Amino acid sequence: MLREQLAYLTATGESVAEQYCSHPNGLAIAESGRRWLSDCVDDDLRCQMLARRVALDPLVNQSLPLALSLRLQDNNVALSQYLQLFDRHYLHDGVGPINSTPWKLPIGEAIAVIQSALPALGQRRLGNLIQQGRLRMVAGTSVGNLCIMTSAGAFIQLAANNQLVDVLAFAHEVGHALDLEQRWQQLDYWPVGIVASEAAAIAMEFHLLAKNQNMQNYTNKLKQQRRQFYGPWHLALHQFELGLYGMEIIDPQSLDRLWQDYTHHFKAAAGGWRNIQHLYTSPFYLICYPLALVLA
Repeated sequence: MLREQLAYLTATGESVAEQYCSHPNGLAIAESGRRWLSDCVDDDLRCQMLARRVALDPLVNQSLPLALSLRLQDNNVALSQYLQLFDRHYLHDGVGPINSTPWKLPIGEAIAVIQSALPALGQRRLGNLIQQGRLRMVAGTSVGNLCIMTSAGAFIQLAANNQLVDVLAFAHEVGHALDLEQRWQQLDYWPVGIVASEAAAIAMEFHLLAKNQNMQNYTNKLKQQRRQFYGPWHLALHQFELGLYGMEIIDPQSLDRLWQDYTHHFKAAAGGWRNIQHLYTSPFYLICYPLALVLA
């Protein structure tokens, strides 16, 4: 269906379709990434997926991987803007790694907190989403939080443990949902660029924090941590992804060293590379977060 739509738009001279360019090995990379959703992912399989992805993704202009070049192109990000991102001092404001507990509440309280921060139209749309069963909580899934568009409107899935959800993660997905439905109401069905979409979601997180005057001391700390998360943390992840293309052999020991080098350089949380879904399923998606932070 998507191929037919693209063919139609190209035939009618739609400018967006004329600019569209797909990765020649995109299907093979996607098929490899789907193995991430299997029940038996271990270090060997992770390294196989990453090695296969690199082997299928040639270096092009400015020695950038093709997947990254297309990611920037699809989101109208100039190469100069991308390079400047690593020089922005406010992304390296010395906050240090994130080490506090996320803002978790029972789902009912989390909904009330977010509803209170929304204008009337946003409240109605979020209320409809919940009443129509388009909010789902799951535990123990590798997919985690997400927001997608359906014929009934936006659908949100949240990772929950003991019926507790991360309020900021919920706000992030609500930002996606309201942005999707706003464009949907305007008959704009063309998928928005990832950077613009993530900017709307990040802006909702900061908007929620700004509206919680009763928690001002706590929210100031959380605001710093969100900037750290979408700045140095994601830049470290991006440099880790780029580092894959310079490795002769992709094995767990080499990846551990690469991870340590970049998280230390950017003063990001240590964590680990093993369970970061986007590394396997969506090459260079992660660079869109710090780009979105600039817009948000």
